Amino acid sequence: MTDSATQVFADAEEAARCPRDEAAWSAALWARVEEAGFPEALTYDESDGITTADALGIVRVAAAHAAPVPIGETMVAHWLLARAGVAAPSGPLTVGPVVAGEALTAREGDGALYVEGRLSGVPYARFAAGVVVLVEVEGRTLAVCLRAEDIGTEPGLNLACEARDDVVVKTAVPPDRFGPSPTDAAGLFAIGATLRSVALAGALETVLSRTVAYAGERVQFGRPIAKFQAIQHSLAEIASEAAAARAAADMASEVLTGPEARTLAAVAKARTGEAATKSAGLAHQVHGAIGFTLEHSLHLYTQRLWAWRDEFGTEADWSLVLGEAALEAGPAGYWPMITDLDHRVGL
Repeated sequence: MTDSATQVFADAEEAARCPRDEAAWSAALWARVEEAGFPEALTYDESDGITTADALGIVRVAAAHAAPVPIGETMVAHWLLARAGVAAPSGPLTVGPVVAGEALTAREGDGALYVEGRLSGVPYARFAAGVVVLVEVEGRTLAVCLRAEDIGTEPGLNLACEARDDVVVKTAVPPDRFGPSPTDAAGLFAIGATLRSVALAGALETVLSRTVAYAGERVQFGRPIAKFQAIQHSLAEIASEAAAARAAADMASEVLTGPEARTLAAVAKARTGEAATKSAGLAHQVHGAIGFTLEHSLHLYTQRLWAWRDEFGTEADWSLVLGEAALEAGPAGYWPMITDLDHRVGL
């Protein structure tokens, strides 16, 4: 699956280049994504020969090529709808809420579900055929498929020129478009953190490879700058950060739900966010001024690192979750909490 994703996203980087006030998007790339069957990847299970980690590997590869399409959000939307027994519309999808504390209001009546409210920063909402949202109704969490015609969008962008739109909803949803959700809003937020962690790990791999290549090509004082010890130290630090981020993201990608999923998402988002901050700064130091120019590709990845580290919770947010878990575990449970995570998720 990773090899297939590499072929699909091979030329995605060029589509990510766009004017600063426009959202990057490629309909042609999305057509290839659908043709490859990637949107349904999370709906398969191990009996199909595809694990959750295999499916999320597609997200990592897409991020490693700066692909301007909502592949992770669409995969999660399909998974939510499949578990809720709702047919998914064709085309790119996205999910919400994506900001902690936000929620839509909903009530049932006359055979329909009345949904109302506003969500901020929904990824790629303007391009999506539908937004899958979670709402609480009488103690139940429902997954609701809002079609494009059911919502209004107010365009917005993140630092990397990816669409992050506000969504305004006031509509009646027929019963064949909602059902019981496999997770609640906190669980969806944790899944979003895992998605961004996997994407950060992918972008870090490209930042590392581009920086190593540049250090080997750029000559100063008669020799490549990679020969200087200070540059070698920076390259080694980026490599170690990328490796740590990949390990944390891979572990989180093993499970989407269950008691360990939130803890693993917290570990992954906190660690990949730290790696993004350190590595982006070092990569630009090695590249010098050329790394900031629009002509060079480095900014496509470092701007994504800076944007994604703050989406679905920052390092500080998830570090707080880990701290609370440690306090809850107590002196006797703290060490097992750290050392037994991999065993409990079956790694």
